[in-house]
Amino acid sequence: MLLVNLSFEIMVNASTINNVEKGDTLSKRMINGLEVVPIKMKTLIYKGQSEVNLWRLHIPDFEESFQNFESKYPGRMGDSFSNEILEKLADWKEYVWTEVVPAEIKTLVGKCSSPHQREFLIWLYVNKEGNAFAVEFIVSDVVLEALNSLPKNMMKELYDNLLKEKCEVIKQVEFCLNKDKVTNQEGKEYIIERWDWFLYNKFGTCHPTKLKKMVEDGSMEKIFDVGGKK
Repeated sequence: MLLVNLSFEIMVNASTINNVEKGDTLSKRMINGLEVVPIKMKTLIYKGQSEVNLWRLHIPDFEESFQNFESKYPGRMGDSFSNEILEKLADWKEYVWTEVVPAEIKTLVGKCSSPHQREFLIWLYVNKEGNAFAVEFIVSDVVLEALNSLPKNMMKELYDNLLKEKCEVIKQVEFCLNKDKVTNQEGKEYIIERWDWFLYNKFGTCHPTKLKKMVEDGSMEKIFDVGGKK
């Protein structure tokens, strides 16, 4: 039971950023071929460690992506869908992480890694047709500084490829009202799918369904037995 609670606490803490604080907005800049506006999302303070800033990397016209929605706030997936749909969603998320995100980016983040859990996340905004229409990258200070060392235009290419993503099975999933925790505003016309380097590096997957299976079949316990490394 302790292992289950610990693993799910890690899943929640590592994959979700709550209570977003308003922070600084840096000037528009090119990062590895991608024009972005870095917005400070949160400052994390870990015991015995220095402060870590998290930055949301927006493209300059990010807000225009939401003009066709009645509400600019995200909804959530409903709970009433089959295990088959759940598996297909998990497979799609694994495909994006393993096949769309370049290995060079994951290696770079690994080299920049620290005791802090959050270093690099992808937020993909998906409408009811399963089409991606906006992308955000969430990065720590050290990763932000290192992105320009990637092969030329790799971040730009990743951004373009993510916007081409379409998940057909999402058409079969009901979108439900969800209240934004900061503004209390509701939305249900799109959802945000998240990919987290920490979970992938720690457990070899970034999808809650597969993480739950790892708890159930005992493979999660083996990871903890060897110090958290696969």
